[in-house]
Amino acid sequence: MSQGKSVSKFALSLGVSLIALGAMNAPALAQTAQEPDEATEVEEVVITGLRASLQSAQDIKRNSDVIVDSITAVDIGALPDRSVSEALQRISGITLQRTNEARDPARLAAEGGGVFIRGLSWVRSETNGRDIFSARNGRGLSFEDISADLLAGVDVYKNPAANQIEGGVGGTVNLRTRLPFDQGGRLLAFTTDYNYGDMMEEGYWSGSGIFSDRWMTGAGEIGLLANISYSSVGNRTNSITTDRFDPVTRLDGTTVYHPKYLGWRDGRWEQERTAVALALQWSPTADLTLTFQGFHSEADPTNIERVAGIQDATTLCPSAGLTYQNGVLTGGALTGYHEGGWGCWPTGNFVGGPQGGTMEGITYDGNTRYGEDHKETSDYSLRLEYTAGNWDFSGDIQYVESIADILSFTVGTQRSMLGTTPLEAMINIGGGVPSINVTGADLNVASDYYWGFAMDHIEANEADSLAWRGDATYHFDDVGGWLRNFTFGYRATDKTYITRQSNWNWSILSAQYWGFANDNGGTWHYPAVYLTDAAPSPGLPSHAEYYGFNNFFRGDIAVPGGFWLPTASLVSRGTAYANTLLSPITGRPWPEGQGWGWSPLVADWDNYNPTGDNPTGGVTQQDEETQAAYALLRFGHDSALPWPVDGNIGVRFVRTETATEGVCNCPFRPQPPVRR
Repeated sequence: MSQGKSVSKFALSLGVSLIALGAMNAPALAQTAQEPDEATEVEEVVITGLRASLQSAQDIKRNSDVIVDSITAVDIGALPDRSVSEALQRISGITLQRTNEARDPARLAAEGGGVFIRGLSWVRSETNGRDIFSARNGRGLSFEDISADLLAGVDVYKNPAANQIEGGVGGTVNLRTRLPFDQGGRLLAFTTDYNYGDMMEEGYWSGSGIFSDRWMTGAGEIGLLANISYSSVGNRTNSITTDRFDPVTRLDGTTVYHPKYLGWRDGRWEQERTAVALALQWSPTADLTLTFQGFHSEADPTNIERVAGIQDATTLCPSAGLTYQNGVLTGGALTGYHEGGWGCWPTGNFVGGPQGGTMEGITYDGNTRYGEDHKETSDYSLRLEYTAGNWDFSGDIQYVESIADILSFTVGTQRSMLGTTPLEAMINIGGGVPSINVTGADLNVASDYYWGFAMDHIEANEADSLAWRGDATYHFDDVGGWLRNFTFGYRATDKTYITRQSNWNWSILSAQYWGFANDNGGTWHYPAVYLTDAAPSPGLPSHAEYYGFNNFFRGDIAVPGGFWLPTASLVSRGTAYANTLLSPITGRPWPEGQGWGWSPLVADWDNYNPTGDNPTGGVTQQDEETQAAYALLRFGHDSALPWPVDGNIGVRFVRTETATEGVCNCPFRPQPPVRR
């Protein structure tokens, strides 16, 4: 189903900023060394370090006529963290998203992701004052994909002026790379480091290098800079998580709240990131400078996650031995038996098992998930700066392109609910250090586990933008007066975003704990294929392993000893490889004509239709054209008041035209594009 939409928007912004600065004079301290009896030649040594970085950041904040915070790096690799997002958290008012996705709080991220300014999202991103974005992250940049080694500094604007690009609801983050004319002469530097993760039991190295020089020639001064950074990093994350808390009615009529799911996770994340920045400057005369800048960054994160947990039905069962605080479950024994004495499950056969009995006890399930991303962002720009008397003129042309390819693949297993040896779980989630202990049976028996489900998800996004800008500034000669300068300019952009996003392709491999069917004579719709059963797929049993969750939270938190899970090789070698092993069981004819059985997604985006589990998925193309004009007057006085005063008043006019076309899972009939 296709839908097109076009919208034109007009925006008018008026900004006034006034900053009063006070200065206090402090006596200077001087120390004079005794002169030597004989004159000696002493080589001058200049040392710069953290103090110079702090002074540079303070000067930017002090001299700005808007509210801005900065971090700077005088030396290569001197920013305090590996990624831009981690460096940004050093600035007051900046917080980071600490999960892989905003909608998925259970999966913690090894590095900070989304940036919030004073609690607000929709933060706009820039490089050297020009717009930049990632195809993965909507209109903003995935800051965690950018190496901090390439940057001279980062500026965070919390109230942009009229001459700055529109669109930052929370604010604007500007990444500044180095230029050859920033250096007094030749610069050659490199840095390298090695980090060892004790929980990962693996080491990673990173390095960066820079070369910059400038030369006087017959055609004027020429400067060249090349900066490259390579970073590898890894991290292990352990977590105990609960799903949403649902209301449950007890026998006495009171309502209490139980988690839908209670689980523990071991995540291993690794990433290789490469970034290159090039700059070429030419100044044929003292009044004219041309600057070309190129920036390219690639990030290839991978992750493998093992998850085990207690499924919803038993946790929702109000057992007699549970404890509560203000009606919320805090701990006790999850037995699978209702406080009234009956089992939480109906009577009948086991899940595909040969024995009869009562399906009581804890439902225990787990999965192994693999994720693989490839993200690239490139930024190319050409700038001209010219000075004529009281006038400064500048012009910019910029092209940005970005791609993001995403794969997520999960295979799950479950443990059969053995009525003769039901499991029990002792939990403590009421505060402090949580704990989960499962007792009642040996969990290291492969024949008790069966293949549960498989799920894959793919994305292939791309975006590009062409922007042009021209600015002019007139500096007033009225020395001692209030007027400083008057700036005006015009900017136009043409952007295209193409989002290709699949559904979450979940389906049954064999049995499911909820698959019992009373209307089918007490038998199961979905017969189980146990991990030790080689008849359907001879190579499949070797792709299951007992995962022990060893050194969980460095041994400080008690969790069950382990779980039989799919191996990393099953989920990390591609869905086509997994399908060759799983298809003999997923391709079976299912009872009652259910039509279950997993098959991998195919990136046939021309014929793709989203499904209900991801209605925002599908293929969408968005085209956007903007035109903006602004005028800004800066004023100030050093002695009219007891303290120096400066500020600005400006107006910005923006016209935006958007057109959208895509495939959606829509309950309404799409309408043809309408232009306003």
